[in-house]
Amino acid sequence: MAAEVPPLLRRGGRPEGAAPPSSLRSGRLPALPPAPEELIDPLDDDPPPQPFVDLSDVIDALYLARTRDDVVRLALRGLRLFARRVAIFAAHRGVFRGFACNAEFGDQEALRKLTLPMDQPSILATAVATHLYVGPIPGTPTHAPLLDVMVNPSLDVAAVAVQVVGRPAMILVADRIIDTASGSRRMVELARAVGEAFSRILSARG
Repeated sequence: MAAEVPPLLRRGGRPEGAAPPSSLRSGRLPALPPAPEELIDPLDDDPPPQPFVDLSDVIDALYLARTRDDVVRLALRGLRLFARRVAIFAAHRGVFRGFACNAEFGDQEALRKLTLPMDQPSILATAVATHLYVGPIPGTPTHAPLLDVMVNPSLDVAAVAVQVVGRPAMILVADRIIDTASGSRRMVELARAVGEAFSRILSARG
């Protein structure tokens, strides 16, 4: 049985309880290898993020996505519509593993070497337990590797869990969101569409 997530103090001083053990087991996606360079390079050439965005085009494209790389590319593209710094972490075998990010978030090779234990309090673990985290990254030992990669994160970093067949498979992370309230809602919307896209891919594999 997977260990429970210790509580993490969120903005406003309210501790979040641990998630049920079953919710900590990673989704049924296969292990995620390093993301190809072409997933990331064009991101910082995108137009500047906007405070109020329509994700319809990205969600429509996710509905048609047929490969994992297509889904990851679209997830990053969607995040960049409303945030300057974006990243994706995979939930696999008891750790959150850095998978992909844009150049403004940090060094991609360093991110790919980054792991955070799922059973330790972190913004990623809180995103799994509560679906969404918005707030600062605490300066704890668990977060030290993440802070080394990001450097100078804002006080409103957002993380949302992507559920696949009812279990966390990925975490979307965004920083320097143009409008935090609107961007957080868009992140939840995007995470749902990403999870549904992965579920369709798994179903097609049989």
